[in-house]
Amino acid sequence: RDLHSVPTRTLFRSSKSVAIPAGESSAKVVSLSHKATMAKEGAGNLLLWSHLSVPGEAASTAVLTFARPKLLSLAAPAIKTSISPAGASYRVTLTTERPALRAWLDLAGIDAHYSDNFVDLRPGEPVTIVVTPAVKISPAQFRAALKARSLYDTYSQEEDLSLLVTPSADGTVVATADKAEIDANAAYLEDFTPKNIG
Repeated sequence: RDLHSVPTRTLFRSSKSVAIPAGESSAKVVSLSHKATMAKEGAGNLLLWSHLSVPGEAASTAVLTFARPKLLSLAAPAIKTSISPAGASYRVTLTTERPALRAWLDLAGIDAHYSDNFVDLRPGEPVTIVVTPAVKISPAQFRAALKARSLYDTYSQEEDLSLLVTPSADGTVVATADKAEIDANAAYLEDFTPKNIG
């Protein structure tokens, strides 16, 4: 377990060997208290990275946050991609200078299958995703269409989002998704009126 402040300072690190009884899919293995750290650093400035290693199996990693995604103090991650053809597919290796949460790949205007997506990236730990376009395209076309984004981009103030949500005369609101991506399994109510809704 690594507790980091945003973007990359390690505040706490520990590990523990655990035994999960056969037939159980989960077990409580540790209880952590970081109340003092949260008070000092701020909940939106902390990321807790957890790792589970089982002999003979791929390691599992998850990042836990202490605040809702929109309230995290994320910096521009500077994601870099390295591409190598693999038959009809392409192997895309992602690296990042700063934490990139829920990072995903997209081929603009091209349907494709992704071996994984919405991954959490941290500096020094490359992640490879195999992308298989629905139609055959050249490496140059693949590179031109490939976009790598993360949670940071969904809250970036650099792009005018006013065209994404437009009110109608009858009071309804129309949302378009030509530039939007959704990564959620829950809805949150905000206590303010977003700037892009008239």
